[in-house]
Amino acid sequence: MKIDLEDALAKLEDARHDDVDEAVTNALFRVGLAWLERERYDEAFEALDEARYMCGKLEHLSGAAHSDVALAQVALARGQLAQAEELAKGALAFFERDQDLAGQVKALETGSQIFLTAGRQEEAAQCLEKALVIAENAGDKVAQVLFWQYLAGIYRGMNRQEEALGAYRALGRLTIELGDHQRTALAAVGVGTMLSALARKDDALAAFAQARDVYKSLGQLQRASQVEDVMESLAD
Repeated sequence: MKIDLEDALAKLEDARHDDVDEAVTNALFRVGLAWLERERYDEAFEALDEARYMCGKLEHLSGAAHSDVALAQVALARGQLAQAEELAKGALAFFERDQDLAGQVKALETGSQIFLTAGRQEEAAQCLEKALVIAENAGDKVAQVLFWQYLAGIYRGMNRQEEALGAYRALGRLTIELGDHQRTALAAVGVGTMLSALARKDDALAAFAQARDVYKSLGQLQRASQVEDVMESLAD
């Protein structure tokens, strides 16, 4: 759910009126994130840059690192990849020293987006692999689903078919546990595609059949039909 921008702006105005630096800093950060969600990058930068300044003034190092991650996302959106990478790496180094696992995950996820945009797939994968370990240790299955999904696509793009297959299988297991049927079907299609590329036709057909059945159970008959078309082509 998006941050309520009007509410965030109102709270910033109240904080400025009360002239409490900590409240102003927190409100600026929230406003910056709200603008970032709306892809209003100039407004996001203005709020987040001021929040970053205020964190420095208050010697709030964790807040400064979180601001840097958000500013890295703004720089990424603006195509300023070198600046985005520097901000994300600096924030990650702080979070690692501070043993802030949630901060590390956010910085690593942002780093992976930066590297992927720069065409540095290996480094993008490394960021997500580290984030995945943290999510696994924390038992955060929702985060694991997202990271496996991202990794599957990256591995596939790097032609690392066995690793992509493993990622899709992990994704499938987790989505079944979470009852996320849409992603279960997506994972099954990925498994089938990778098995087909590895010339394991019978196993691929079984995976595609699973995807077809899930799509049918969801009432997504067009997608089920598309999977059946793939199965018929593979069986020929």
